[in-house]
Formats: sequence, C-alpha cells, structure tokens
Amino acid sequence: MILYLYLQIKPIDQINFTSPLGTWIKDNFKDLLIAELDNHSESYLTSQALPLIPKADKIVLHIEASDKEELGSLKVLFEGLRKSKTSIDCIIHGKHTLLDKLLKMLAAKPKPYTNSERAKQLVEEILEDH
Repeated sequence: MILYLYLQIKPIDQINFTSPLGTWIKDNFKDLLIAELDNHSESYLTSQALPLIPKADKIVLHIEASDKEELGSLKVLFEGLRKSKTSIDCIIHGKHTLLDKLLKMLAAKPKPYTNSERAKQLVEEILEDH
C-alpha cells in the first residue's frame, strides 16, 4: 500500500479542506490510501493516521507550510514517521525551519514546488517506480 499524506502547517484561515491534488490522485493512482491532516487537526484524528504508517510500502508526504506556524498535533505523526522503516518521499510548498530538520531526520529529501502542475509532475515521478 502507498500512503499519501497531505499535511498543512499553516494558519487556520489558510487551511484547505482537501488536497489540491486529491481528485487527480484518486483518478490516476487507484492503490493509494490518502490521509489529510493539518496542524490544527484534533489529536484523535492525527492518531487515526498513525497505524497506517507501518502498513505502508511507500509514503508520500505532500506538505504545505508557513514558517511561523507550530506543528500542533502533527508532532505525533512525525514521531511515527521517524520510527518507520518505510521509504518516504516528500514534495513541499513553502518553508518551515523545524520541518526542514524533521525531514532530514526522516532521510526525506523534499522536492519543492510552486504550482499544482509541478506538484503533479513530482508525484508522478515518485509513484512511477512503484
């Protein structure tokens, strides 16, 4: 199973309720399991995603970040990712100093993007090997 995690670390008034790539991903990659969380998510919701991590053969992190924002309940998720032995690929929009450090610990080399077309291209590149 491939786990696609759409994570937003942004002010609450900038949170999207679904991934901007969600429909495209569902149409093009049928074997993906999608979880969408943000730094304002309830800890219960974040804890529901944790058991998916060790079950995944591959993890794709799609992150949108604003540097001044706290990680909130996503800290628990990143701890679960840190403990995982699963391959992690990452695409990212925005900068976040603490997140950069966490991604280094995960050995995930984030690939930056500035628009949804580039994000789609990066996801295709990541998933074409699987």
